[in-house]
Amino acid sequence: MTDISEASDPEVRKQIARGRKRAIIPIGSIEQHGSHLPLATDTLIAEEIATRISKFVDAFVLPPVYYGVSHEHKPLLNVSVRNETLSALISDICISLAENGIDRIILLNAHYGNDAVLSSVSQAVYDKVPKGTLIYSLSYWMVMDDEMGHADANETSLMLAIKPELVSMKSAKRGGLKVGKINDEKLVLSRLTPIPSSFPRLVNNGVWGDPRNASSRKGKIMLDQVSRKLADAIKEIEKVYREVFKGRR
Repeated sequence: MTDISEASDPEVRKQIARGRKRAIIPIGSIEQHGSHLPLATDTLIAEEIATRISKFVDAFVLPPVYYGVSHEHKPLLNVSVRNETLSALISDICISLAENGIDRIILLNAHYGNDAVLSSVSQAVYDKVPKGTLIYSLSYWMVMDDEMGHADANETSLMLAIKPELVSMKSAKRGGLKVGKINDEKLVLSRLTPIPSSFPRLVNNGVWGDPRNASSRKGKIMLDQVSRKLADAIKEIEKVYREVFKGRR
């Protein structure tokens, strides 16, 4: 049992008493992903990876948080919350988990626009959770070998492996920059895309990359590799935390 929402109160409390004190919160977004991927792409990816990670590390998986900070996609479709709203929601969830005996909380992120908020949650709840509670965020692309775009071959391959029935490859079109040549696309776009309404101004058709060579096989390989690498990262982060802080903050 890893999905905490499907377990009863006694079951969860028994697991916590036996030492399962780690929880993963998958966090995504509802936003446009071109004409070929569903709005919930980020959330579905986060949920799948969180579930896979829980098989390598002993962890509860919470229901995903579907809403994120996606104002950069205006006027293309997005259902966004403010930074303050997302911070308050995730902070409250973390405080509640800590009150119930969870002392390691991983915020598994699948949307770039959430990064700034999630990286500051541990500071926001610092004096509101018991000493020794470790809260940190991981974005799944941090351990990927390939660069991530948006609705590109990587993201499309992941969705073909997770929910192929929601992918329309016949609608997949190559995206491209509307501006001239950029020496470092990742650097430039990562600095500009947090600006509301920036993405449609920078990128054609809401796609950054070319999804047309995506495949389910590639997606399955990526899911396995990413999940294993993130599980290893979790073990390493917590090992170093124990060594450095020894339960103190």
